[in-house]
Amino acid sequence: MSFPNAAKGIKRIYTAEILKLIGYICLILAAIVGVVALAAPGDEASGAAETLSLGGFIGAIVLVVAFAILMITAFIMNLIGYIKARNDNENFKTALVFLIVGIVFTGISVFVINNGLSSILYSLSTLSETLSTIFVIAGVMQIARQLGREDISKKGTTVLKLIITTEVISFILSFISTFLRGGTTEIVSTVLLLASLLVTFIKYIMYLSFLSKSKKMLQVIQ
Repeated sequence: MSFPNAAKGIKRIYTAEILKLIGYICLILAAIVGVVALAAPGDEASGAAETLSLGGFIGAIVLVVAFAILMITAFIMNLIGYIKARNDNENFKTALVFLIVGIVFTGISVFVINNGLSSILYSLSTLSETLSTIFVIAGVMQIARQLGREDISKKGTTVLKLIITTEVISFILSFISTFLRGGTTEIVSTVLLLASLLVTFIKYIMYLSFLSKSKKMLQVIQ
């Protein structure tokens, strides 16, 4: 028994998730560089300090552009991977639906002026992405059981539980940080946002580990 379409699909999904991880790292670095540039001395700054500040802003812009390019490329890779893998397992069809729904919510949120509504749409986009990930894992687990690879199936169950837990924590932290504004609460909001990003980073590492093992499993039986 072989799953050539799933093998090619998972390979592309794995590549896409690596690109997304690199993209989020670029975004975090852009935020750090931007903060450093803003913290640079103002009118009394020396020429060297002003140059450093300008360089910081340019660096932040470059990192943000890199983030956008990586995320668009990752979405295309994921789309191709899901379309390919759905020929071998029905779960990938459902994952594809949530992937498209998520990008639609993201696109709409960009054009919404109301901050509250924009945050809700972004949360729905995140939820759709999580559901897409869950169905990808479910699809791989089903294939693993068909191949008699209970080790991969059990790892999928563990990763699934951890991803759901981290997503709940991430959502709560992001939700709280959205409504904390002004004064000392701004510091708390920033800390919660950073905590949310850290939790998201951990989720990606776990998901990548599972995809890596799944990719190897499918390559062996091709």
